[in-house]
Amino acid sequence: MELVYDKSKHCVLTPETVTVPMKVRDDLYILDEINSIRMYLILGKEKALLFDTGFGYMDLRPIIQSITDLPLYVVCSHGHDDHVYGNDFFDTVYISEKDYDLAMFYDNPAARDKLIRSRLNATPNIRELFDQEWYMSRSIRNCEYKFVKEGDVFDLGGLTLQVYELPGHTQGSIGLFCPENGDFFSGDVLMQNHRFMYGHGAEWASPPNEYIRAINRIDKLPIERIWPAHGDVPAPKTLLTQACEMFADWARNGDVERDMEKVGTVFGKACIFHYKDMVLAYNPKHLEEMRQFMQEHDGAIM
Repeated sequence: MELVYDKSKHCVLTPETVTVPMKVRDDLYILDEINSIRMYLILGKEKALLFDTGFGYMDLRPIIQSITDLPLYVVCSHGHDDHVYGNDFFDTVYISEKDYDLAMFYDNPAARDKLIRSRLNATPNIRELFDQEWYMSRSIRNCEYKFVKEGDVFDLGGLTLQVYELPGHTQGSIGLFCPENGDFFSGDVLMQNHRFMYGHGAEWASPPNEYIRAINRIDKLPIERIWPAHGDVPAPKTLLTQACEMFADWARNGDVERDMEKVGTVFGKACIFHYKDMVLAYNPKHLEEMRQFMQEHDGAIM
């Protein structure tokens, strides 16, 4: 499958290029923030939808208004800071109720500072890209939150986006499926040429058997393309099978002592497991949960 966005598309970061829009089709734009997160602007005939609001380093509204004047839904794939810190630019934001507390957990200056420091290796000039005093003073509590669940549908006019609950990366992770064109927007549940992040904040994640079951379940959908929030996009549907194979191999062969990082990040250390060309960053707790589940279910992983 031909890639629309990969590392070759990364730009030199300046205050003007913190977030860069890229047209994929007339009905789909990628908003790339600091060469890291892909937010998606999906356009129907009557309404538009923004999937995730990113790090919040700049106001997304002027970019969106330069593309469309359609009424806008704003939906978060999950509650992690790099997906919700732009929420306060909008009046109403949709999120799973299961991840609302997670989003609010990050709503403080210390968490914002930690997120900035976590980007220093990849983006050494990050502190020069935006007004830090303005960034630290903001709060994502200042908008109205509406909760979404499995089966909800956003009707954009000519395009519909169906909500699928995908517990794993977080308890309240969701994906959006568009049956009219086969697009699936996966948030952080699926990755291509990027680590699967299942390491930090284990208390906010779901057990691995639920993660694997969620991926296996959406494999039954007539998906044409997968649009993750990080890494290369789009990914083929075969990513679903590959992800399940990776988790199965990890369940059998993961080794906490061998896999533990020698040097961690500001978020601590994770274990790193390699399967073919895929990488899983995991918390030791999850491997323990996986082995316990397998013991209780005759070796089954879901």
